[in-house]
Amino acid sequence: MSELLKAFSFERIKELRANAYSRELEVALKNPPEKVWSIISNSNQINALIGSDPVAYRFVPQVNGGAEVEGTSRLLGRSLKYFELPFNWNLPVFGGVERFVSQGWFNYFSFFFEVQPGPKGGSLVKLRISLDAGILSPFASLIAKILLSKLVQVYLAQDQQISPLKKIAAQDAFLRPIKEWQAQIDHLAQTWASLAPGSVIPKKAAEWLFLLPDERVARMRPYEMAAYYDLDKLEVLRFFLSATQQGFLNLDWDILCPRCRGPKGSTSSLSGLNTGYHCDTCQIDYDTLFDQNVEVTFSPTEKLRVYSEAIFCIGGPSNTPHVWCQYSLDPGQEAEYQVNLPSGEYHLSSESDRHLQGFSWSKTGEGVPLIEWDLSQPPPKLESLSGAFLKIRVTNPTLDFSSFKIDSREWLEYATKASTLANLQDFRDRFSSQVLRPGIHMGISNMVILFTDLKDSTQMYDKNGDASAFSVVQEHFEILTEVLRQNNGAMVKTIGDAIMAGFDKPIDAVKASFAFLEEIERWNKTHPDQEPVVLKIGFHQGPCIALNLNDRLDYFGGTVNKAARIQGLSQGNDLVFSQSITQDPQVSQYLESQKAKNAGLKINQFEADLKGLSKSMKVVQVCL
Repeated sequence: MSELLKAFSFERIKELRANAYSRELEVALKNPPEKVWSIISNSNQINALIGSDPVAYRFVPQVNGGAEVEGTSRLLGRSLKYFELPFNWNLPVFGGVERFVSQGWFNYFSFFFEVQPGPKGGSLVKLRISLDAGILSPFASLIAKILLSKLVQVYLAQDQQISPLKKIAAQDAFLRPIKEWQAQIDHLAQTWASLAPGSVIPKKAAEWLFLLPDERVARMRPYEMAAYYDLDKLEVLRFFLSATQQGFLNLDWDILCPRCRGPKGSTSSLSGLNTGYHCDTCQIDYDTLFDQNVEVTFSPTEKLRVYSEAIFCIGGPSNTPHVWCQYSLDPGQEAEYQVNLPSGEYHLSSESDRHLQGFSWSKTGEGVPLIEWDLSQPPPKLESLSGAFLKIRVTNPTLDFSSFKIDSREWLEYATKASTLANLQDFRDRFSSQVLRPGIHMGISNMVILFTDLKDSTQMYDKNGDASAFSVVQEHFEILTEVLRQNNGAMVKTIGDAIMAGFDKPIDAVKASFAFLEEIERWNKTHPDQEPVVLKIGFHQGPCIALNLNDRLDYFGGTVNKAARIQGLSQGNDLVFSQSITQDPQVSQYLESQKAKNAGLKINQFEADLKGLSKSMKVVQVCL
């Protein structure tokens, strides 16, 4: 039995709900529901703006899974302790929460909202507050009226702040007034100008740093800033790295829970990462996966900006933006919900079951598939669904509260994955000391490993002599490194006159390979007195392991071995890679565009036996 039901019987809970004083209010906002949602769903910011005190949270593990949330704060000069049921929401139309107070003036409080399209555009927001004010019951009407008035003031102010031109409203909502910080912005922009000469990024980054509310400046996302100002996201990321190297920003590696996506651990150095973590909220242990649940964020140093990390609400929808809907059910409750999902990949899960049931959803104009689920059981098996919207009929046959949710399986839209950063040459150059602890291995589910080698290099050393040949090899390393920098790749290490490089995306490896050959050809033409340099290239995509090898972030595993073997198939002035890479739409489109530009380009597919592998492998060879 939950602590809530030990403190309040279910009969008492029903009594509190039934006898609570309720007050409703409607407010018209100028923005459409999908933008208004970014305001109303951010209960953490709203509670701070209406003058609530910070909350300390405690998570009590439950026998059937998940954790019960207990909050401690202050209200009207008195200590406040309460149990909080999981928030209910259905993006972007409905949300709310119930709290049962064990210590304080009140006995019960709930807040719910509905967002509908306005009759003449914009949105119509319906608010409802219900409370059992205990000994303050004679003032319940006044208390509810004041709370609703404060909420409406915040909604109206933030609604005016949202720009109709911005792609997503969440970036506009709750920004600090620019007029109050213009002097600091201008000064910092001037200081930062030398980090990116001729670019608007220093000015925009300075503005971003001073305008973000505290909760977001503590975990700045370069890609989010890039989307807001319509800038190249990797250029913004590179600027953040420069500012970090110069001591203006802190770089943090945040380890996200795979279920709630909240940061459950953070370290300023790769060496501080552990192989596993625990989420108090979800009550699960999970492994650290470099490309799946480690996010890179930035924060200003104290000399630039001091900010508070106080928490005012932890369970609101804005804290888990990947969750499309979530509902809490009473003991014995049956309910049916309608969910309007965009096309994509989703998970269905319950608080009491750790199994995540994945499914694909295709939004069409017709059909309403129904999911039926007994929450005492694992989620029903699903594969592909389609329709105008989704219905889910759920039953909670247990004697305790239970909740379920549907969340997106996509990586957070504006998150920078650790693997992305590790595969940027700028990061390798600026932060070479950032390595994993010796003996620590981190899994990577998918990355591209590339090898190059020089053809007939032994002959070059014999003909030109060691000094001259060594100079050529070093020059070719410099050429390859610069190409990697420009194509979102990174040099992992050199091996004699060969290199090993890493990429986050196959298209970057393909583009870099073409650029390798073009730059080497250019070098050969400008050095007619030298023996021509002939480059052999091969790469493969798949899972691998990240580790510390000789104080360097390195990779090993089957993907690395296959990439090396595939490179051995190269004849020179070509690139060879596993056929599976051509399944990437960006790769296939790029190869077609190169064929259209170069009539002499040849693409061959064949099956090859790779040394040390029991099965042959289908590969693609591109000859320029």
